[in-house]
Amino acid sequence: MNQTAPISITQATIGYFDRAVLSNVSFSVPQGAFSALLGPNGAGKSSLLKTLAGIIPLLSGCLTLSSPNTTLGYVPQRETLDPIYRLNAYEIVLMGSYQRVKPWRRIPQSIKSEAHNCLAAAGVQDLADRTFSELSGGQKQRVLTARALLTSPDILLLDEPTAGLDPAGADALVQMLSTLHKDRNIAMLMVTHDLGLVRKYFLDATWVHQGKLHHGPVAEMLQPQNVAHFLGIGEMSPALTA
Repeated sequence: MNQTAPISITQATIGYFDRAVLSNVSFSVPQGAFSALLGPNGAGKSSLLKTLAGIIPLLSGCLTLSSPNTTLGYVPQRETLDPIYRLNAYEIVLMGSYQRVKPWRRIPQSIKSEAHNCLAAAGVQDLADRTFSELSGGQKQRVLTARALLTSPDILLLDEPTAGLDPAGADALVQMLSTLHKDRNIAMLMVTHDLGLVRKYFLDATWVHQGKLHHGPVAEMLQPQNVAHFLGIGEMSPALTA
């Protein structure tokens, strides 16, 4: 990755407590990236993403931001909000302002207006008053994306946002993300298992395989022999290269 990298890790050990998941890895998300993070379950994809997001600390190594003002947005795989909390979609998006508003202060009208703009950017402005827990999976992921956008991120990190969505819903969500990437110049890194979507929308991809990272253009990373190798399978299924 030769472009300027707003965020990078160097000679990093990633894991939980004293258990390393990835060791001595270096990785960066360059400006302008629209990149997929691939690999089988348990390979360490989500651990890497959460480390970049600052959710779990490095066990060793260095995490570097290109500027103290670099802002990260994070979209979880799913929001585990207890249905007892009857928050609507707009209120969920406003949570993205918490780092920008001092405790016990009212949220400025400018940020409230921005929250509606983020809902519109994610294509769910008509759901602002709907109870979040009653939304469909795809609608929830769009609302969570809008929440992340309210942080005004330089980089958006997404942990399998299409998990559980039907093919049409997954395609629509990634198409929306691709548009946001182009319109707002936000670097994006997304964990996914959907190789069809990667081939259709993404610029580059990184495989997490046996504790190592393998990065390159999508056309190279999704060659049949590479997919078979990184997923540990024998003969290629046509669906894997679709």
